[in-house]
Amino acid sequence: VGTVSGGVSALDDWDMFIVDSMDKTAFSAGGNVLFVSRGMILALTTESELAAIMAHEMSHQLLGHVNRSIADKGL
Repeated sequence: VGTVSGGVSALDDWDMFIVDSMDKTAFSAGGNVLFVSRGMILALTTESELAAIMAHEMSHQLLGHVNRSIADKGL
């Protein structure tokens, strides 16, 4: 989808990708990488909804949820 640079946090850039799936999902994979499914994008009606989803996923990364989940699973 693109890259968001600067102004978001001190954590550098974010890379965003579309997953070719009709499931309605979005997730952060760590390392400032975000994924949104095609099904989720097609279900949205405004760009603001996509922005809210991306901000939500960014917050998971910034709050350490991704790293904690990986550690909890012993990965």
